[in-house]
Amino acid sequence: MDMNIPEEVVATIAEFDARSDIFKLIKIDGSIIRLVDRDSLDTNQHAGYWAEMAAFRFRTRQGQEENPWGTYFKPITYPQANGAHVHVPDISEATAETIKYWAVRAKSVKHPILAARYADLVWDFSKRVTGKVPDIEFARLAIDSYIEALKMDDGEAWGDNRQSVERVLQLAMSIKDGDRIMRTVEAIIDYSDRTSDNDKIGTYCYLFDLLILPKNAPPLEKEQREKIIDRFETRFSVMTKPGQYDANPHSPQTIGLLLVDHYKREGRDEDGKQTLVEIARAHERRAGIGNAVSGMHFLNVARHFYLEAGEKGEAERVMRDAQELAPKMKGEMTQHTVEFEITNDQKQEFLDWIMAGGVDKGLLKWTARYIPRQADIKKQNEEHDKQFVFRELFPPTLMDDEGITARVDDTRGDPDGPTVYETASYIQLYTVFMSWGLDHLFQSGLDSQKFAEFIAQSPVFEESRLPLIRRGIEAHINGDYTQAIHIVIPQIERALVELIHKVGGSSKKPHRTGRGVMQSKSLNNALADEPTRKALGEDLTIYFAATLSHPKGMNIRNLVCHGIMNPESFTKGVSERVLHTLAALSLMRAKPADDSDAVTDKGESDDAPSDTDSEISKDSES
Repeated sequence: MDMNIPEEVVATIAEFDARSDIFKLIKIDGSIIRLVDRDSLDTNQHAGYWAEMAAFRFRTRQGQEENPWGTYFKPITYPQANGAHVHVPDISEATAETIKYWAVRAKSVKHPILAARYADLVWDFSKRVTGKVPDIEFARLAIDSYIEALKMDDGEAWGDNRQSVERVLQLAMSIKDGDRIMRTVEAIIDYSDRTSDNDKIGTYCYLFDLLILPKNAPPLEKEQREKIIDRFETRFSVMTKPGQYDANPHSPQTIGLLLVDHYKREGRDEDGKQTLVEIARAHERRAGIGNAVSGMHFLNVARHFYLEAGEKGEAERVMRDAQELAPKMKGEMTQHTVEFEITNDQKQEFLDWIMAGGVDKGLLKWTARYIPRQADIKKQNEEHDKQFVFRELFPPTLMDDEGITARVDDTRGDPDGPTVYETASYIQLYTVFMSWGLDHLFQSGLDSQKFAEFIAQSPVFEESRLPLIRRGIEAHINGDYTQAIHIVIPQIERALVELIHKVGGSSKKPHRTGRGVMQSKSLNNALADEPTRKALGEDLTIYFAATLSHPKGMNIRNLVCHGIMNPESFTKGVSERVLHTLAALSLMRAKPADDSDAVTDKGESDDAPSDTDSEISKDSES
């Protein structure tokens, strides 16, 4: 059937087509939406209205969001409560008649912006809608029209044409049209020369991304290539001079990193190194502007770039500066308190639950209850992501008294990092109940002997270690938390290292000096050992990392054993967490003799919940 286009739509597009200046496509879309009463359209008119409305409503910005169709043009996608997605516009509404209509329009309109859009829609959607490959003439028409539109724009429609720059090159390269590739490159360089602002790097950085860095970049004339590189080197030199640009080190960083990639490909290692050093210095200068909190951040970035440049001495100097800035930073930070109410009835109900079945049963319930389940944490994070949409934009940075210790979102070489951080945050929510539960158990008859006997049920702990474990528990009961922490942590580490051997590995490793010297592996080695991780299961592995050994978690073992923990940090809460970690590890039980001599975490005893394994079940504890 022929498209029946509403008269007001025809008139609106005719007005834009008659213009000799540049304009933004969103203005056409807005005009169509305002002028047409969609409820008054019949079926045939609606098809015509949709063909024109959708032509200018489809998005072209290639952001991080997925395109459901795998095409260049894409919709705005709205997620629904039932998990489905609504696409606006939805290409499923297009028919073969729609494609034919766009094809006719591409050849009949005069303005290059309109011609480029209609022709590209035909080229992009034909196969998806009709199952047929479009005629190559539409790719050529789109390319030629995009080039003409770029020539017309003095920056007024920069947002649209920035996308067109990438698209026209993509089209020309895809059809392997040498002449059009050459004209496209010339048009892109000319467009950048006419519309870019030296202080707004987004208006010209695409030159490097499209024409210099890609392995399949289009062929450039020597003069073109040198012109682009010289421009970037000049801008970098200007922006890294002390003074005017000190407040914004991100611009020279962006340009500099593009140059570093280029130098690396050219084998210009020294130029790349010096560029990284200049980026680091820019961040150092920014650290001296503003408050100590931002200063700490920029010093940390500077340290990173010095290290990348191989300047360990400079990195050490910057780290020392950060340490000196830390006390001031700490004083500037604002403390936020979140309050929640726990009634006496809730507390008593919990204590009654702990003691139902006696002290021995209660210790098992207390242990299993507070091993965080990764499934629960994942579910909570998904809910938080929906509630707090800016979480991903502002990932947390961890600091101590001497400066920044970790960026949570930096997963290079640290895939467990974000999970460890979320786990460490999650367990803080239940600290008060965990403390009440352990206190109540001790008040109800649990002592160091019974606690040690509970630990002794696990073959992970050597019998010779039990007196030390008992002594550490006794120290906690007596309120000597410093002693308890110092005694118990090494016993946990010893057990985890021996677990490597029990699951078929070696608990020894060569000393870093070589010379035939062997040494015991560490807790960190144990938690990185794949068979050991498998034996522990995901929940226990991440929990131990979050409490004991990871800088994005509580990191208790490392802070204590390296003498970093402040004296005031040896608290009852830390001691309770160490005892809970000890008890959690003791849930590792030996399989029956007729099954295997290997260690399992089934915790198979009359008292243990049936699914007390690496995926500890909280529901089974009641």
